[in-house]
Amino acid sequence: MSPTPLIADLRDQGELPAAGTDLRASLTVDGFLLLRDLLPAERVLAVRQLIVGMMQAEGWLLATDPLHARPDLPLEGTERHRPLYRRLLHHPEFTALAHAPELLAAVGAALGGPVQVHKRVIARLAPPHQPPTQPHQDFQYIRGSLDTLTAWIPLGDCPRRLGGLAVLPGSHRLGFREHVRSTGAGGFGVPTDGIATPWLSTDYRAGDVLLFPACTIHAALPNRCVHEMRLSADFRYQRPDEAIDPDSLRHHYGLD
Repeated sequence: MSPTPLIADLRDQGELPAAGTDLRASLTVDGFLLLRDLLPAERVLAVRQLIVGMMQAEGWLLATDPLHARPDLPLEGTERHRPLYRRLLHHPEFTALAHAPELLAAVGAALGGPVQVHKRVIARLAPPHQPPTQPHQDFQYIRGSLDTLTAWIPLGDCPRRLGGLAVLPGSHRLGFREHVRSTGAGGFGVPTDGIATPWLSTDYRAGDVLLFPACTIHAALPNRCVHEMRLSADFRYQRPDEAIDPDSLRHHYGLD
């Protein structure tokens, strides 16, 4: 179910539009927006260093940076993972990134109105020895409004070999599709057999934001580095007058 070999680069479409461009219209056409250098790199890297410090304190790393993970790094959602993850989800520096003014301005333009930030913010700590997130649509997990947007943010430079995100452009127009059990974070995937659209990805930089709606099919590429981890964040947004699932008003994994 993993993405087929990429034959197109995400930079070919979805770059930060010129001033005055209708972000909502661009998002409707492609099903994603790659917003290069939207966030100050130093702010993103400060969050990265926060997570590095937490993992060092837990003995999860062999070195500081690059993030050389120990082979026995706990799987996401397990009991060994939860104490550190709870502290991170409640840390004001991490949660504040979801409310960065540059990000809220772009999301507001894409939504065409006021913005409600989901409380369920997510951090991904992805070492090479764990299976990548399979192709899926976020609506499988968030429910509520189909117009909910995800902002995927690499917490540091993320070349393709480190396992960045890939998207299927235009797949949001297929509507919500049936998901099946799979490996990787989340535990579900959507079959993409018969979809001829090429997967798109790129070498992401600290400060980049990939924005897409709840029905865009996307997946994480395999982390092909020997030890280095990929750190990223998922933040979600919607208009406050639309339906929202109660779980989106709680911390990830219910770690309130």
